[in-house]
Amino acid sequence: MLKISASLIGLTLAINVNAALYDRGNGLVYDDVLDITWLQDANLAASKHFGVANINSNGSMNLSVAEQWIEAMNTESYLNHSSWRMPDVSPINGISFDTRESNNGSTDNGYGGWSTFSEMGYMYYVNLGNLGLCEPNGSGSTASCDVQDGWGLNNTGIFSNIQPGSSEHYWTIDEFPFVGTYHVWGFDFYRGRQTGFTPGNDFFVWAVHNGDIGAVPIPAAAWLFASALLGLVALKHRHA
Repeated sequence: MLKISASLIGLTLAINVNAALYDRGNGLVYDDVLDITWLQDANLAASKHFGVANINSNGSMNLSVAEQWIEAMNTESYLNHSSWRMPDVSPINGISFDTRESNNGSTDNGYGGWSTFSEMGYMYYVNLGNLGLCEPNGSGSTASCDVQDGWGLNNTGIFSNIQPGSSEHYWTIDEFPFVGTYHVWGFDFYRGRQTGFTPGNDFFVWAVHNGDIGAVPIPAAAWLFASALLGLVALKHRHA
């Protein structure tokens, strides 16, 4: 019986070791690669305003209102946590953003992925396995995009309300280095494109939180079971 239980435990660990997303319940999904927790509802603002005005009925808002909404969310300690934020973008070269356009994720601006350097890019391309509008052929301009079959938000996984419209983008917390006018990085879940936008646009917010905030401690019964197994092993050795 002991061997069967140990085998089952080992099998469970083997199944989960390569998983990227964990449904923690209560509307929380943990990404163990980026070590962040996503709201399962990708448009919570459409149903919960936290007392913030000027949020559109569809949940979209300009950047200033988005910052207010995140602040109000933290003031209320939504789901007992108070460090919610908008998704992050980091330069893929680790130094500074490359705003040249590319279709293969080789720069920060355009289509193609960005691996862990873009939290929403990683969600779209890796976690959900969607394809960008443009064939990842290394083109230096989205104007010469070769549209690939099967592009778009075809898989939303266990998430709800990811906004797929052609003009419905998501805010990030990072400034886009644009000469002359203040821009912020945003992500387009319709085409799979990351680029810069002016803060007056009405976009959406998908709140995230650092760490695994939805993890449930092992129940006391499980600890007692483990302790009992250790006790049996110790007893066996003592009588051997």
